Amino acid sequence: MRGFKTMYDYRGKVAGGIAAAVFAVVTLVQKLTHFTLFKKLNADQHYYLCLCMVAMSLYTMAFSREKNDDERVKEVRARSLQITFMLFAGVLLALSFNGIIFPDLQFDGTALLFLSGFYVVFYLVIFHIGIYFDNVWQFGEEPGIWQNLKKNKLMIVLIWIGSLILIELIFKLF
Repeated sequence: MRGFKTMYDYRGKVAGGIAAAVFAVVTLVQKLTHFTLFKKLNADQHYYLCLCMVAMSLYTMAFSREKNDDERVKEVRARSLQITFMLFAGVLLALSFNGIIFPDLQFDGTALLFLSGFYVVFYLVIFHIGIYFDNVWQFGEEPGIWQNLKKNKLMIVLIWIGSLILIELIFKLF
């Protein structure tokens, strides 16, 4: 397909980060003070619009190339997507099983939006740890991803604890 791009260029990461930060602040201010940017929307519509804009900005960040996008970056991106996809599929299966067992379980669209946003943030955290902070994830090494996770147990546990605290705060605040 002519003109079809699979990823944004590296400037999409900066633009997505700025837009995500701005809309997250607008969402927080709107939630605390009932401030709206668009006068035609009521408070709930404005809140959900801002949440969707944060999610789209995070997706823009996640699917942008790095400035120096070499083979190592592609390998770390693939491994990060693999971890995130496995986790996301497992949580969705667990939620569907709970929905079957407990039919009165209430799970609305806002929770699904937060869940998908959480996994994009989780992907970005794993990807950037692999790119910038973790010397174990070197391209061309024989050990696979499970050996790397075994070597980095403390970091994975800290990421999970921080993520769970963040999710709990988000659900209590909103």
